[in-house]
Amino acid sequence: MRGASGNVRSPFVANYDCLTFLTDYGVEDGFVAACHGVAARISPGIRLIDVTHLVPPGDVRRGAAVLAQTIPYLPPAVHVAVVDPGADLVTLPAPTSRVRDGEAEGEVMSVDRFGNVQLSIAASDADRLGIGFGSPVVVRCGRRQLTVPYLETFAAVAPGEIVAYTDSAGLISLAVNAGDAAEQLGLPPGAHVRLSVARPA
Repeated sequence: MRGASGNVRSPFVANYDCLTFLTDYGVEDGFVAACHGVAARISPGIRLIDVTHLVPPGDVRRGAAVLAQTIPYLPPAVHVAVVDPGADLVTLPAPTSRVRDGEAEGEVMSVDRFGNVQLSIAASDADRLGIGFGSPVVVRCGRRQLTVPYLETFAAVAPGEIVAYTDSAGLISLAVNAGDAAEQLGLPPGAHVRLSVARPA
């Protein structure tokens, strides 16, 4: 039922006056406006927050990454994420990783437009391995292995250098200062990655 303020109320569901919206619809057509219109007709007083509508078509990983980075800063709300034109609502995957044999194992969650590579490995997993800011980190992806510094921001290294850092979602990311880490490292979404502490030679 609808309350006096226009909020949609249910005896079984918590009441919210905010709706967030993330899609791969783009902004060239009227799809987003139509969804706004439906929400406004159902609940005229609701606040609508557009997270983004520029998720690459069908890229569930990218949608999940953007939502994970954004939710901590949003008010209590109903979060609607539509990232597949062939489905209604898609459940976005939570980041997963595991720590075993002295390594944190995960995969590439997403690559942003700057080429920064977000891993599913949480900063807390890195901490369990003894990886702290200033530590050298061994990154293994396929047959490739490299050692990079783990620093607070990618700007802490010289242009062109690779760095590991914790992003706003609390996940480990790889970046190249003033460069494209995904291209340089050959890491597309879904690629398997392992991290460990670099041992003294």
